[in-house]
Amino acid sequence: MRRIFLLPTMAILLSTLSTQASAQVVLSPVTKGVDDPIEQTYRITVPKNITITCPDTLVEHVHDGNDTDQTFSAVQIWEVKGNSQKGVTVTFDLDSPFSIAGSTLDHQRRDASLLITPGTPQGPASWNGTAATIFTDIDNGKLADSWQSQSDGVGRSTFSLTMKFVNQLAGAGFGAYEAGTYETTVTGEVTENP
Repeated sequence: MRRIFLLPTMAILLSTLSTQASAQVVLSPVTKGVDDPIEQTYRITVPKNITITCPDTLVEHVHDGNDTDQTFSAVQIWEVKGNSQKGVTVTFDLDSPFSIAGSTLDHQRRDASLLITPGTPQGPASWNGTAATIFTDIDNGKLADSWQSQSDGVGRSTFSLTMKFVNQLAGAGFGAYEAGTYETTVTGEVTENP
């Protein structure tokens, strides 16, 4: 009895599109005989991932009524990822002093102080930038501050942010500033190195 096998040639193209990635798969069967091995290659494309993650966009604290600086108890741990060989730069900006609705009146604003502590990085990249405190200084006209860290390659790291509401302004402490809701903003940004 004689058997005949027909192997049809198949080519199937699948295209999956999304906002972040696309994949194309081409199927082309290969048949070989005895002592003629077939190699199959597996390939995956890893997309670029340069991101910064903020744990919460609103962090609240209630003043304890003491004539002391008020440290926010909730330390904020931000995460930065950058799988580019060029590395990334992360910037944290302290945008203003604490104030009631953006007021420039001394009895409605107080200085902000932000401690930034780099965490343990993952991946081969080295990160520059050591723990530092950035702050405003209303008395001397310093109304914003900034801090940066750069990686030299692929990696990720965390950054712990600890905010402090500075009680004294021009020698006047608690009871010399108005009751109300005081706000400041920290802006975090990551960019790919050139």
